[in-house]
Amino acid sequence: ATTRLVSVGFDASQANQTNSFAGVDGVATSSDGRWIAYTSTYWNLVEGDSADGALDLYIWDRETGQNRRLPGNAYRSVVDISDDGRLVAAQTTPSGGLFYRLFDGDTGSFDTLD
Repeated sequence: ATTRLVSVGFDASQANQTNSFAGVDGVATSSDGRWIAYTSTYWNLVEGDSADGALDLYIWDRETGQNRRLPGNAYRSVVDISDDGRLVAAQTTPSGGLFYRLFDGDTGSFDTLD
């Protein structure tokens, strides 16, 4: 087994933090280990991200070594990821509430789960 750091800047630099609480949280891995979904406050994991200090949701692809930032913010934790990496369930806390959202990577859409 090989250990790889997934929270690497888009330009292969060290991930940048916005505050002392920065880091990676709420990790879920697909059954074959190709896809890793996680939340992070690091702001240079993908090009064009902002240093707003919010927990953003990412999917890392082991085959390409690339991170993809999913839309939205105010994430709390990743709950699960499908075997093929297409669906990601996460907790989000917009406006002080707690919701579960399902992201579909094929359509780019989110659904709020009841």
